[in-house]
Amino acid sequence: EASYQAQRAKNPALRPFLSSRGSNMAIRRLAQTWSGDNRTEFSDLRYCNYIGLTMSMSGLEFYGHDLGGFTGNMPSRELLLRWLQLGLFQPRFTIHSWNKDGSATMPWSYPDIMPSVKALFSQRKQLLPYMYNCAYRAVCEDLPINAPLCLYYDDENINDDCDSFMFGRDILVTCVFDEGKNEAEVYLPTGDSWYVGGRLYEGGNKVKLSITPYDKMPYAVRAGSIIPTDEGKAGFEGDEKLVFTVYPLKDGCFEAEFFDDDGVSYSYLENDCVKLAFTVECNGSKVIVSYKNKGNKKITPEIRLAKEDSRELVVI
Repeated sequence: EASYQAQRAKNPALRPFLSSRGSNMAIRRLAQTWSGDNRTEFSDLRYCNYIGLTMSMSGLEFYGHDLGGFTGNMPSRELLLRWLQLGLFQPRFTIHSWNKDGSATMPWSYPDIMPSVKALFSQRKQLLPYMYNCAYRAVCEDLPINAPLCLYYDDENINDDCDSFMFGRDILVTCVFDEGKNEAEVYLPTGDSWYVGGRLYEGGNKVKLSITPYDKMPYAVRAGSIIPTDEGKAGFEGDEKLVFTVYPLKDGCFEAEFFDDDGVSYSYLENDCVKLAFTVECNGSKVIVSYKNKGNKKITPEIRLAKEDSRELVVI
């Protein structure tokens, strides 16, 4: 609370940014946090996923882990990349370590896997518009950014499945937590259809995905959603290109919302922001998208249809 008030006093026009290691549940109002001092082991990788989902369901939406492991031997190439694959879907994305011998885990610890590290950082940047939209919903609607599947699906086949989780409401992620494993069997919950691996599947199916540590992360997208992504060049400043990809239903209508602002000020309280409300109608031959911006910040959205769908896209 003291740090929050100090930042507000120094820069009253800017939103404070706080990260704190420990507190009670009230920390959710003020700061992000993380799961604690984990170890550079595959067992801790899986356990941290359990901890994170539990934190999310307890109201601590803005969390993360010490990626790579905080203490222990230097993580192997495989383990470091698996940590990054998990972390890219979480609000706090930080490689952090400490060892008595003075060594530290860095993105460039293994120069030969830097192309894979850069690819995962690039995927993280690509998903930031979606992540920010999820953060907005977490603040306004108390919906966790990461959640176990059972939050949204009453499906007896997923009750014991913690290797998969929801990233926001529309993306289903399955990570690999076992050393030497390069694929995963993904269960797609009933109640929705899913775009994954270039196809549309009905819920209730199982799909095998190749998930090597050296590639970008595959994931499933819920039919009846719009995913905002940054398709600009790699790098975290400039060259942003916001694209909205529609993942349509076979038939029927759905709605979606998108929020964005400058990310640092309180101007959104004066409606200086983007608040897009989409309506999508799907039939056998066309996907018709209409939208309205309820915010004062102008935008002409670039809208695309998921590559798995061959229907005509109409934007009105």
